[in-house]
Amino acid sequence: MPINDIQGDIYSQLGLRSQAGASAESDRTSLGQDDFLKLMTQQLANQDPFKPLEDGQFIAQMAQFSSVDSLQKLENSFSDLSVALSSNQALQASTLVGNNVMVPADVVYVEDTGGASGLVGGLTAPVKDATLTITDQSGQIIKSISLGDINTTEANWAWDGTNEAGDHVASGVYQVAINGNQGGDNFQFQTLISAQVESVSLGGPDGVILNLVGLGPVNLADVSRIG
Repeated sequence: MPINDIQGDIYSQLGLRSQAGASAESDRTSLGQDDFLKLMTQQLANQDPFKPLEDGQFIAQMAQFSSVDSLQKLENSFSDLSVALSSNQALQASTLVGNNVMVPADVVYVEDTGGASGLVGGLTAPVKDATLTITDQSGQIIKSISLGDINTTEANWAWDGTNEAGDHVASGVYQVAINGNQGGDNFQFQTLISAQVESVSLGGPDGVILNLVGLGPVNLADVSRIG
């Protein structure tokens, strides 16, 4: 029996659409692993004894089956690994609620009696006369704080929440900027701020999101330090 006729019979038995066209009502449009093996077995059982299936053709079909099987197993393994990693990441993130994290940002949130702190980041050379400037939402300078010379790749900064007159500012969001002289030129450097995690959002397209008090959401991947 010709191989094409055998394939047509097997497709019909499996409820598939054959190359010649099977039932239009059939919902199945592709071969599974078991179907592939049945088709190969029928090909071998019904091959023309005068024109047997060549070794190369048989090996190619077996290799194809093995490749498909391996890819399916690999896909399932990666899917399981992704679920496990996401669950583990979500569990770790949930423990951050109520704790402080360090994230890159140019704004801070202060309460009526509190202040703000963080780090000067991205330093590649010593900085002279570094200055921390705090401004309100309208761009008015609230306070300037001298940080002096910085000779390390990372330095702390802090603001007690008061203005130039020594009065505590109103609760809200303020902008921070750090400038200094590096190599004879003035630069604005990266600011990292310490903020408290209020809640954690899971399952979104951006992964695990930390919601910071007064500042809103940041990606967990952006956290540079905890505590």
